[in-house]
Amino acid sequence: MRRVVAVGAAVVGVAAAAGGAVLHWWPRDRVFPGRARWVLERPEVVEIYTLDPAPAAYSPPWPHGGKFGEWDYFGKAGIGNEARQRGVIAAVEDDIDMDQEGAWTKCFEPRHALRVQRGGYVVTIEICYSCHMVRITEGKDYRWHRIKGTSHAVLDAALVAEGLRPVPERDPAEGAVGSSASEAVGTR
Repeated sequence: MRRVVAVGAAVVGVAAAAGGAVLHWWPRDRVFPGRARWVLERPEVVEIYTLDPAPAAYSPPWPHGGKFGEWDYFGKAGIGNEARQRGVIAAVEDDIDMDQEGAWTKCFEPRHALRVQRGGYVVTIEICYSCHMVRITEGKDYRWHRIKGTSHAVLDAALVAEGLRPVPERDPAEGAVGSSASEAVGTR
């Protein structure tokens, strides 16, 4: 018992000495479910999607192209340029807030998504920049994480480069769909 208290005090002391900086509790290998890390390291196929975040409540007058999981999408494109593939994946990985695992969200109405494939494994990444949440899925395993929003411009630029139009963000003052990630997902 004394060791646990001593270690806890040492961690608090280190955080205080670092100017109140929060320590990273989530190592990179725990951020991604299943084989997602392996798939993202050397993808064979990378597709980018523009999603319709809430078809009933808000939808630009654009035709839908099909379904991406539970969401309708307006458009999708394969990213064939390897440098752009690496840039998009790196931007999303760097955007994940390693200090927090996502557990609560105001809306989770993603407008951006990636589908990444390697060796028969598929990783999907759905991103909502309104509530700063990302859901990363590989098979039946998934993780929710907070994001900082720094990848938004990179993904929008990739959409435009692939001939797609980014979906405008909803004003957070307009209200929210759900009060938690599970509620928001359950209402779709």
